[in-house]
Amino acid sequence: MGAIALAFFVRIPQDSPKIATVSIDDKTLAFEVVDTPELRTQGLSGRKSLLPNTGMLFVFDTSDVYGFWMKDMFFSLDIIWLDNNFTVVHLEQNVSPETYPSVFIPNEKALYVLEVNAGVSNELHIEKGTQLEVVFK
Repeated sequence: MGAIALAFFVRIPQDSPKIATVSIDDKTLAFEVVDTPELRTQGLSGRKSLLPNTGMLFVFDTSDVYGFWMKDMFFSLDIIWLDNNFTVVHLEQNVSPETYPSVFIPNEKALYVLEVNAGVSNELHIEKGTQLEVVFK
């Protein structure tokens, strides 16, 4: 009886999310990185929740004043704007889906924006001027 050769090909999705970790004091959170106009536009819209200790990290090409809204959101967030040194320049806490169509705009330019579950920034004592450690994987 002849041998049968089988070949299995595993496709690794090219659109697998990029990940970054954000550390403050002794706590580390994992963030999905969104760094294209399409991914930034979609953001967390339509998702039902965020797992604990996770979030979304928006990466922009240049520092500017980026507004965020809660279009198609199902849960509340803390939104944290960071400068190019990962220092908090603005923070909006407990932003609920009911605030749509209001747009939340920082007072200063930012290069990065973090979205985390509502209450996380308070729990981790994040405020304007807080320095975060961000590592891109």
